[in-house]
Amino acid sequence: MYAFLAAAILCALIPAVILEERKRAVRSLSESEDRYRTVVETATDAIITVDASSRILFANTAIERVFGYPPGEVVGQELGMLMLPSLRTGHGPGIEDYLAGGEARSGWRGAALTGIHKDGREVPLEVSFGEVADKKGHVFTGVLRDISEKRRAEHALSAAQEQMQFAMEASRVGTWQVDFKTGICLWSPMLEALHGLSPGSFGGTFDAFFELVHPEDRDAVRNAIDTSTRQRTDTHTLYRTIWPDGSVHWMNGIGRISYDAAGSPLRAGGIELDVTERRGLEEQIRQSQKMDAVGQLAGGIAHDFNNLLTAIQGFCGLLSDSLGPDSPQRADVDEIFRASERAASLTRQLLSFSRRQILAPRVLDLGQSLTAMEPMLRRLIGEHIELVVRIPADLGRVRADPAHMEQIILNLALNAGDAMPERGTLVITLTNVELGEADERFHIDAARGRYVMLAVSDTGVGMDAATVSRIFEPFFTTKAVGKGTGLGLATVHGIVKQSGGTIWLYSEPGQGTTFKVYLPRVDEPATAADQVRATDVLASGGSETILVCEDDEVVRRLVSRFLERRGYDVLVAATPMEALAASEHPVHPIKLLLTDVVLPEMSGRALAERITANHPHIRVLYMSGYTDDAVVRRGVLESDTQFIQKPFEASALADKVREVLDRAVPVS
Repeated sequence: MYAFLAAAILCALIPAVILEERKRAVRSLSESEDRYRTVVETATDAIITVDASSRILFANTAIERVFGYPPGEVVGQELGMLMLPSLRTGHGPGIEDYLAGGEARSGWRGAALTGIHKDGREVPLEVSFGEVADKKGHVFTGVLRDISEKRRAEHALSAAQEQMQFAMEASRVGTWQVDFKTGICLWSPMLEALHGLSPGSFGGTFDAFFELVHPEDRDAVRNAIDTSTRQRTDTHTLYRTIWPDGSVHWMNGIGRISYDAAGSPLRAGGIELDVTERRGLEEQIRQSQKMDAVGQLAGGIAHDFNNLLTAIQGFCGLLSDSLGPDSPQRADVDEIFRASERAASLTRQLLSFSRRQILAPRVLDLGQSLTAMEPMLRRLIGEHIELVVRIPADLGRVRADPAHMEQIILNLALNAGDAMPERGTLVITLTNVELGEADERFHIDAARGRYVMLAVSDTGVGMDAATVSRIFEPFFTTKAVGKGTGLGLATVHGIVKQSGGTIWLYSEPGQGTTFKVYLPRVDEPATAADQVRATDVLASGGSETILVCEDDEVVRRLVSRFLERRGYDVLVAATPMEALAASEHPVHPIKLLLTDVVLPEMSGRALAERITANHPHIRVLYMSGYTDDAVVRRGVLESDTQFIQKPFEASALADKVREVLDRAVPVS
């Protein structure tokens, strides 16, 4: 009986337990479904479930954000409504083939697809989908993420990278990266090109990099890297690299190093660019500044030296005139005079180099000048050198000082002859040229325009790049000691620049040298050379009153003695103010003002303007050994300005004074 009762109780309890378990399972399932529904409904990605026939069974609310359809409009519809038309036709057969395979499918698969929005625009998607198969069939669930923003960001990044790449290639900037643990260096193709390498040919190591650095610069580059590593600063390097063809290029780089927590360098990256052209321009500027500084010094020395030479030569002339023809001292005086002439020649070269000499330009046919010089040039360069002169019939004209143009031709021809001690050919060519925009970069100092070009080419020993870079420096010479002053080409350079032109040269060892002088072309007819009348030279004295203004006491006394010996009445002034005072109430009318150009208080030109304003009949003659007033800063004298260069002899001064006095029209 007890057993029966126990069995009855158990039978009653078992259904209750089973029922409770079922309730708990239902509650758990409901809670799970609630959690799943909450996750699905709050997800930012679209989640859909489709059956084996591609009919949408479920869609969360995010479907509207991604495709524009609310869930109610897609549930029950074909999945193809969310696909591009090109994908719809192949989707159904693809599912059938998939199901016919009979494979057990599970897990999630991902793909990048493009959907279609309700408004017709395409939507880039990342799709993850999974499959559940049971007795009822196959059910597919997919998560569809709109990656439009991601794609836009990728496109923007790609465009920015392309722009950066273009900018770096256009500016010829190379990039590099290095991993300090592996020692691997990565170079961009542009950086390889900047070192003269073909793409992909760089060795990829520090050692390979240092092989490309000029041997003289390797220590400096290593020190720069070590210093920046220790101090944790950016690395700045400036070095030369030697290309496979032997040419040398300057590279400028900057890099930044990354470190680990322990302070050890991990990796580095940076950029480099070729600064060869910039270095060349900087060197030209430094050279120009150096030459200008030396030119100022040379001009200042020449100014004072010419005053001394004027006194030396002048008093030598006076002393020589006082000695009889048989005097034993006459030969000594002549030697002093000859020495002063050599000094005067050197001073003229200094002035030419420094561009401080006075030019007397006129419209000139260089062809006529060269033709007249040809016989002399043949004698000077010697019979062992063949001289070829080429002058076109339609050669243009230039505005230049004839004497200085002859000096240019003579200097270049003699230098060419010295470069061909055995034998050779010297070709002197005159031609019309027109420089355009492309030539401005090549002929650095020549603006676009029409020029007459003088080219002097030889087949001599030539020069290396180091010599070419210094060839116009004053006192630089490749000749043996005592064979040259080093002022010849510096003088040529100064004359060309002061004449408004430019000079360029090309030379290689063993290949000869070519100088090209470019002078601006003018359309005016050539000016006939001034003819001095015989009566002007012979009648080198007079009785007129001359006002002399000269601040150098020795020169002032000398000029006064010169003129007084020729019969002139001389008024002497040491300063412009004294000269102005003397011009106000002279005993006899002043016929000529002879004045230095550089004076205290005011320039000689300003003095002449003030005096001639009140006395327009007074003629003016300038004298100077050096001047930096407005006339000379323009590089020329006015065409009607009369000038005599210091040092001068008594006869030369007397002749010039007589010439100015005898002119029909007063000149100032």
